[in-house]
Amino acid sequence: MLGLVATLAVRAQEPRQMAPGVMTTIRPFINYSETFQWSDIPEIAAEAQGEDDHSFDWARNVYFSKEVWCLEFSFKPIRFIPIDFPNENGQMDRKIVWYMVYSVTNTGQFVGSGVSSAKEYEVDNSINVILRQEGEYDGSDDHAEIVSGQKLSDVYSPGYRGVEAVAHEQKSNNLDGIYVINNIDYLNGTSQLMQVNEGDDRDGVKTYELQPLGDPKPLVSGEKKLTDEEIKARGTVRFTPRFVLTSEDLIGNLDYERGTDGLYGAQDTKRTAKAWYDQFLPLALTRIAALEDPNQTFQTSVSFPAIDIAPGETYWGIAAWTDIDPRVNNFTVYISGLTNALRWYDDSVKAYNKENTVPLTGRKVMRKTLKLNFFRPGDTNIQPESKVYFGVPGEKASDWVYL
Repeated sequence: MLGLVATLAVRAQEPRQMAPGVMTTIRPFINYSETFQWSDIPEIAAEAQGEDDHSFDWARNVYFSKEVWCLEFSFKPIRFIPIDFPNENGQMDRKIVWYMVYSVTNTGQFVGSGVSSAKEYEVDNSINVILRQEGEYDGSDDHAEIVSGQKLSDVYSPGYRGVEAVAHEQKSNNLDGIYVINNIDYLNGTSQLMQVNEGDDRDGVKTYELQPLGDPKPLVSGEKKLTDEEIKARGTVRFTPRFVLTSEDLIGNLDYERGTDGLYGAQDTKRTAKAWYDQFLPLALTRIAALEDPNQTFQTSVSFPAIDIAPGETYWGIAAWTDIDPRVNNFTVYISGLTNALRWYDDSVKAYNKENTVPLTGRKVMRKTLKLNFFRPGDTNIQPESKVYFGVPGEKASDWVYL
């Protein structure tokens, strides 16, 4: 009997097991084009004295690469709970808190860079290069030598004697041609080179195929196989979340006036857009955790950035909002921090201004963000049992966007 009681006590401390279908899971998505970007270094390129000055051409079309990771995100439907908050007068105000219970998992899947190293991976990435002898350029290429079917790395490199590359093809933010990526699995400690082949257009969208260039191999550093500790360290990431709830289906203040037909009509029917950021609400989080699973440890947007998520690990969290307009029906939740993928663009005027004293002036950096669409039917009388549905008619339920 004592053994049975002890077993029940241990089980009571275990987190609840979710029934199938309770959680919606968004699988990690990494596009191979996100592992690299061709870009100028505008602070240096701006030093050129006119278009004929090629002294700083080395700072143009520079190849930037990185390893990209993406967490698996699972969530329960958005719910509501009434919470009493103290106001400035020492009294309690009851508010409806919107909240989302979610989990993030590090699958250990990374996509490595290396897409431009055609020679290293023995991929035929041949291009045509226009060559000329130094000091003999008269403004035209009539007498230039056209070298066909040569790899750029074989033909032109810094210090190449007697010959200079006047023009050559450059890939810029696209995947035209053949590329190679490194598919890294930190959970199992292996990596595999994959060739990306350009496919056909389907409904206006370019398709690509992945072809393994060999069997998966153990991750190594130099000549040694990585230890389990090194694999865990390399595959560990941090989740710095930001949850933003937005809605564009709010009707602003309406002014009703009598028309020429004698009927009253609204003169201003423009919809307004609003946004609410998730908040750290200790009073609400305590109640929500006790309601959802008292045996589970929940993180918040404040505590998550300090946690190292190793390959294979899962952590739970709660995002909460308050003071949301009760008229909201269709709304979107944007979640950033699930991946380190990003893109940037430089303003053609501001970024190339020689007078800039602040680095990256004129550069817009956009982070890859998960977009979730929701629909809440009903009126402004929100109750804890009110329902929210994942997905909006006529739109994708989820998508990855750059913001």
